[in-house]
Amino acid sequence: ATAVGGIPETLRDGDNGLLVPPRDEQALARALARLLGDVALRDRLAERARATIEQQYSTEVVCGKLSAIYRELAGTS
Repeated sequence: ATAVGGIPETLRDGDNGLLVPPRDEQALARALARLLGDVALRDRLAERARATIEQQYSTEVVCGKLSAIYRELAGTS
């Protein structure tokens, strides 16, 4: 992914994904080559990316956040 927009809020370079500068084909090629050549890195990034999404965007988490917003708007929080 590129390091612009909302992506850096979810993906952390080297932790749960690889970020490259926008429009930098060489950096993208290096990141892809790194992933192709390193099974352990792919597995680690995939595991951590899944955990990040489950922790931040699971149905329970999102519904809980929305519920809190609705309660606040209704003045019942």
